[in-house]
Amino acid sequence: MRRATGTLLVLTVAITISIFILLMSFIIDILSKKAHEQQAVKIYKLVVFTLNENDGVVDHDYIYKLAVDAQIRISIIGLDGSVLIDSKQESTDGMSSHSDREEFVEALEGDIGVDIRRSESFNIDYLYVAGLIENSTDEIFVLRIAVEVNSIYSYLFYLSIASIAVLLFLIIITHFLSKPITTKLLKPFELVRLKLESALKSDVVVAAEQFDQQKILTKYDDINIILSDIDIVSSKIIEYTEQINNDKEKLDLILENIESAVALINRDGLIQSCNKLALIYFNIPGSNSINIRDYIRITDFHTQLDNSILGNKCTQFDIVISGGRILEIHITPISNQIMSIIITGTDVTHQRQLADSKQAFFENAGHELNTPLSSILGYSEILLEHETKDTKFLKIINTEALRMKTLINDMLKISELETNVPFLDVSFDLSEIIQKIIDTYTLKALLKDIKIHSSLISVYIYSDPEKLGSLVSNLIDNSIKYNNKGGRVDVTLLSEKDQIILKVEDNGIGIPEQYLNRLFERFFRVDKGRSRIEGGTGLGLSIVKHIADRIHAVVSIDSKVNIGTTITVRFNKNLNELHE
Repeated sequence: MRRATGTLLVLTVAITISIFILLMSFIIDILSKKAHEQQAVKIYKLVVFTLNENDGVVDHDYIYKLAVDAQIRISIIGLDGSVLIDSKQESTDGMSSHSDREEFVEALEGDIGVDIRRSESFNIDYLYVAGLIENSTDEIFVLRIAVEVNSIYSYLFYLSIASIAVLLFLIIITHFLSKPITTKLLKPFELVRLKLESALKSDVVVAAEQFDQQKILTKYDDINIILSDIDIVSSKIIEYTEQINNDKEKLDLILENIESAVALINRDGLIQSCNKLALIYFNIPGSNSINIRDYIRITDFHTQLDNSILGNKCTQFDIVISGGRILEIHITPISNQIMSIIITGTDVTHQRQLADSKQAFFENAGHELNTPLSSILGYSEILLEHETKDTKFLKIINTEALRMKTLINDMLKISELETNVPFLDVSFDLSEIIQKIIDTYTLKALLKDIKIHSSLISVYIYSDPEKLGSLVSNLIDNSIKYNNKGGRVDVTLLSEKDQIILKVEDNGIGIPEQYLNRLFERFFRVDKGRSRIEGGTGLGLSIVKHIADRIHAVVSIDSKVNIGTTITVRFNKNLNELHE
């Protein structure tokens, strides 16, 4: 490892030197070309000056003599590109047209044209310089000189050969010198590596012992500081590792001993972790890369899981697994870098069976009690049609039987709400339901000289119209029962942001402040005597609270004695999402 590192180090230096030589070669090439061009232009201007001194006489002999003296090639080219005189040729008849030569084209444009290329006629590299001149008869020609150049690329070739030779030499030297050099250079870093390896050991006890023994320092102060810092960080890592392991053991102990199945999955349904009870309840063979959907083949579970993930919301529902056991499932999304979902399943078979038995009992008892009560009410109403000396007692019988029937019906409603029987949700205009209930209570209000005022906006809500009708009915009924003669009841329905607000306000007897927190208790009455006279069961507000909780609404009460009571119910406009 050390030898390879040293070889790589020296090889890198060699390659760097070679690249530097090549770059310098290119720079020299560019500078050399520039220098050649400047020198050639000076020679061109000198030739033009010489021709002008000779009165503009242009003939082959003079051009040949001038070219020999200057050791250059001189050509006289017509404006059509034909070569008229060339110092290297006795005759120009066989020479091709130069009209496409770059220096010729630039000369025709009024500039001094310069180009470097290989001559097709002589197979020699020339640097050409051309420009317009006039002879003694005022004829215009193109004077072109050509200077032989040795291309810098030939030097570049030799420089490249030299670079390769240097590179090979350095590689050979590297082979013999890499081990002693790298051993000396890397020794401090080897100490750093050893300490880091010790810090990463899984056995924290062994790592701690090694740290106590490793107090070796080098002669480099900077390296010693790093080694000291590694010792400090490593000791902290050991402490944190021990703490994490202890916390993990505690968490595993808790998960394995709670009476619920717990599973952590990702948004694709793959199980990341779960306890033993989850393996049993969900019939899962293991917890590694297993999709929970493949083992809980219940359509409602898949639907609820997908809705929870897409909506990033918690949900609760029951499923029936093998053996007829009922699990109460809670799905809780956790918004982190990789969205995870916690699924818990609690065996509520016994609780649900008790609830079903309780509901069945109330239904049967209600039916059995309602039948004789209906008979009593019927007969008492028939007898009341005929005035007798027992009319007073018949009225008491009729009133108490009616109150008992109402009480039984309210108890059945409470029982039904507690058993979580699904609501029959539809979209409907809440204002229409409220107005119908107001119309129903108009006669009862008139008998007490109470006026009902309403201010309702048309607003649609997604819920069970019967249950919401029962909620509104109980609120209005209470406002009439516990109001004064000649009183007033105001029913308001309005919309604010993401809420629908229902207010039922009266100017009745009010409620003492110390009783406000008990109003939703079953059978609680502030004034038991008045409640009995008005026919109250003590279950009306309890029913209101149960319905509100089921649809995630919030109920609040504000009341002052002899001033009145205001009950406010705040519904969520996204009620349909909460029910999904």
